[in-house]
Amino acid sequence: MESVIKNINAYKKYKNLYYIGNRNKKHCVYKYMDLEAAIYCLKGNNIQFVEPTEWDDRYEIRFYNADYTNVIKSHLGNFPPKLYACCFTNNKASEAAWKLYSHSKVGLASRCIQFRIQLSKLRQELTKYAQKEDCQIYEGFINYSLTDYEIEHIHKKNNTLYQEIFNENFDLAGYLSLLLIKRQLFYHENEFRYFIIPKNGKINERKKIFPIINWGNIITDVYFNDCSDIEIEILKHYLDKNNIKTTPQRFDLYSNKTSNNIAIE
Repeated sequence: MESVIKNINAYKKYKNLYYIGNRNKKHCVYKYMDLEAAIYCLKGNNIQFVEPTEWDDRYEIRFYNADYTNVIKSHLGNFPPKLYACCFTNNKASEAAWKLYSHSKVGLASRCIQFRIQLSKLRQELTKYAQKEDCQIYEGFINYSLTDYEIEHIHKKNNTLYQEIFNENFDLAGYLSLLLIKRQLFYHENEFRYFIIPKNGKINERKKIFPIINWGNIITDVYFNDCSDIEIEILKHYLDKNNIKTTPQRFDLYSNKTSNNIAIE
């Protein structure tokens, strides 16, 4: 099992941007959204970050809502901080993602869109936001190594992982590492997550923020699934307004050149 606690490292190239654990060395990441959300973000030149309390998985927010009184050191001050998060994936082909972002929705929201994003450009855009807002941004891979039982009992002193995590060195690195834990059931998501910690440590009433980014700088490809012609035209309109020159492509997990007419030798 991989270590739960990850070190925090600062980028030399990107100001106010840090990575937790291993740095993502891939050239691109993928962002899945329903078409309505995608158009909203393209129209506003922004991307949505939400407070973890808005996540659906109760397992994921248990460490965000936890009471850390017994392990907080006096020198840490206002700790743990409130924050916002946004999720990406390293998976281009994910049936679960395509279904998740269109399930039980209607209208434009019932269509899933995938943006292929150049990671270095995304970091540049987030750095601009961080410097403007004087906030800190952290990125890290999700840790899927723990069992459900370990996640449920990790805060107990008799748990074998307790001393590794809640020792005298417990700090922001430990806290953010806990927020990167997800059940093994979701291993297929291959998720990559960003956290924004506001300067004042406060969360607004909406529990979400929309950092301004230039989508035209970061999107390299756009994929859609099950969109009608008019829906594609709407998408193209907002891609053009953001100076995104790529042509949306239909993505079909089940279309391939494998023959169904085979003979078992």
